This record gives sequence, structure tokens and C-alpha cells, in this order.
Amino acid sequence: MIYFLTRRPSEEYVWDYAKRIARPEGPSPQVLCFEDVLEEKELSQGLYVFTGLNRFGPALGEALVALQEDLSEGSPLKPLNDPTKALGRFELLRALHEHGLNDFRVFGAWEDLSDLRFPVFVRDRSQDGGIPTLLHSFREVEAEVGWALFRGADLSELLIVEFQDTRGEDGSYRKYSAYIVGGDVIPVSLEIGRDWVLRYPRAEFTEEGLE
Repeated sequence: MIYFLTRRPSEEYVWDYAKRIARPEGPSPQVLCFEDVLEEKELSQGLYVFTGLNRFGPALGEALVALQEDLSEGSPLKPLNDPTKALGRFELLRALHEHGLNDFRVFGAWEDLSDLRFPVFVRDRSQDGGIPTLLHSFREVEAEVGWALFRGADLSELLIVEFQDTRGEDGSYRKYSAYIVGGDVIPVSLEIGRDWVLRYPRAEFTEEGLE
């Protein structure tokens, strides 16, 4: 049995993928939530795949390490991927810039921000959702961070990301999604739209785009 591990409320998206790869001749993959698995005293035998690791902040790192060790020791099939080796959103974006793959930079809200290149936006380190606002000055950044702290956010969870305009010649943005499983890159979706934050409701569906 293949078990995909994810964190709420992302299980519906992982279920979409699990249903795509299901084969009639074998058992259907199952999706389990970390919150439930961590409370289990005994884990089922099978191949486990950790997903959604970008949604785990530093505070959950120890729980992931313990779970990975339990799965490695208690099952003849070790987890397909090691969550302790995965880079979080902040670490990944910083590494991509340091290796020359991203022109834009990311800063922690707790760091020196004097070298920011505007515009920028504030986002959560380990959560998705919301539509960020492009900010054009240090005063606007201070106000946005202050408002987030007022709503209960932790300073260590706030990132300041430099905006890079990736519009094509037609004026549209494109958001590509893919999974990497083992050594395979599996295309998932392409969304096209005029808004720089491209989530499904903001995508434009045209014949040209579909082609």
C-alpha cells in the first residue's frame, strides 16, 4: 500500500493526485494527515510519501524526524523521501538565489532589510492562502509586518520576498506546477492569467491558453 502523508487542509489536493495514479489491478493509494498519524501508536505497513513539507515550520521539525525514524525502523519499505533533508520555503528560495537560479531574494522579517529591492511582498513561511500586496517602501513593509503581528503571526514565520515580474510578451503570467517523484518530473498544471498571484479562480481559460 502507498500512503501519502500531508497536513490539513491540503489532503484534498493530494487525493486528486492519488486518484490519478490509481490502477485497477492494485490497491488504491491512501492519503493520511500528519495530525492523525502522529497520534497513532502503530503504523500500517507500506510505502510512505511525505508531501506538503513547505507547510511545516521549524517547530514541527522534531515531530517529522521522529516520524521518519519510526517509519524507517518499523516497515520493510522505507519512506520514499526523507523530510529531514527537504528545504522549507525560506531555505529553498535563499538557496535558489545563492546558486544563481533566482534573480530575486528572500529575507526573514527578523533580518536586516536595508538592502531590499522594491517592490516586495510579505508572505507566511509555512502557510498558503491570501493575496499579498505589493509594497514599494520600507514604511509599507513595516506597516504590513506590524499588521501581521497584530493578527497573531510570529515574526519568525514572516518572509519578505522581492517581486520579479515574469509577464510574457502577451501580458500574461504563467504558473507551472509539477511533482518530482523519485527521478521523474510529472507535469500537473499550467495556469495563465493577468494577475501576478495566479490561483485557480484568477486563471483565464481561453482556447489559445488550452492549446
